[in-house]
Amino acid sequence: MESQASVVYLKFRYNLRMLSFILVAVGFILMDSQLAEGSANCSSEDTLYAESLGSHYVPEEAYAFGNLIRQQVEKRDVEGLLSLFRGELAYGPLREFSSSRPFHSTFSQVWIDSVQKSSPPCYPEGRHFMLGDRGEVWFNKVNGEWTIVSINLASKSAYRDRRRQMKKVHGGSEDSIEFGWRVGETILPPQCFSHQWVSAENFEEFAEEFGVSQYNIFNFPGELFGREIHSFQPFVPKWCGWAEGYCHQKNETWSGKGKLSLHQPLNTCITKETTITEPTENTRGAIYNKIGVREYKYSLLRKNALAACNDLAPAISSICTASYIVEIAERTNKSEHWDYDYGVYGLFDLLEVGPSVVPLKFFSRRRDAIKFWQINYKSLE
Repeated sequence: MESQASVVYLKFRYNLRMLSFILVAVGFILMDSQLAEGSANCSSEDTLYAESLGSHYVPEEAYAFGNLIRQQVEKRDVEGLLSLFRGELAYGPLREFSSSRPFHSTFSQVWIDSVQKSSPPCYPEGRHFMLGDRGEVWFNKVNGEWTIVSINLASKSAYRDRRRQMKKVHGGSEDSIEFGWRVGETILPPQCFSHQWVSAENFEEFAEEFGVSQYNIFNFPGELFGREIHSFQPFVPKWCGWAEGYCHQKNETWSGKGKLSLHQPLNTCITKETTITEPTENTRGAIYNKIGVREYKYSLLRKNALAACNDLAPAISSICTASYIVEIAERTNKSEHWDYDYGVYGLFDLLEVGPSVVPLKFFSRRRDAIKFWQINYKSLE
């Protein structure tokens, strides 16, 4: 009898999961039909803004996908919510944890209310699209598909150690890579790795300075060096003329002292102010430091072949001497949420500025970074 009951339960779980997938599929169909009817949830200004970012998304699609997320939350549908992203999230509860528990044990009523009351966005808040007053859900269009990128502020019991998560998802190789990027006897601090700020203001400046789209800066930064990026000297961003003292205030926690650079020369990102804390239990295996009210950390995910590094920066006129796939994160000391980025970085000796860490390609999700390496460059090792 017990065995028969187990079979009935498993069939019930399977049918429930299939029903969730069907309902989500219907949601996507309704989303497409809504777009075809030309519904006006988003304005012409939203469309112009999307075009200025390289037209990698359609505002109405963003609105419709945000609404689809809200529908799964309203129905308290765990399987439906999980079907809106693949693999594991860049930040958020593990899939296995969430799928085996009731909706309310993973997401608090405060979290649910915040997502349900928020209006689906037509434009990104910095790098991603946001649902919830406190950024409970972030989503974006990745590799042509709309997907949830991170789920924040869920119940604390829903989270697992990120290092254990990486080992489970990508294989047991976390001990095969050293902690921290060493150049000689020096471990590079997090400030040596450029990435897109939450506000995206630095990428807006790069796009204007180099005459390229933010989309190209995020997806193909290595290809810009030696072509669109002719000078390796840092430049003064436009906000330095907004108000007295604002320039330094804006950049005081990063290298350059008021100037911006997509690459990070070692002689500016390694200073007395950028001392680091080596991996501890509290930093979960990451190189960590704190400057002012902001905290920074990074971890090396994979060592990258030098041939792959040079291939990603074909016009830079310098030879790559070291390369890694890096997970970089930052937050204010008042926030529980770390904002994560992923990128392939290379060390090059550049004219005018000397040895520098150069970003070659950025990713929104760790899974995409590892997959890119496995498909394109793993065979070179």
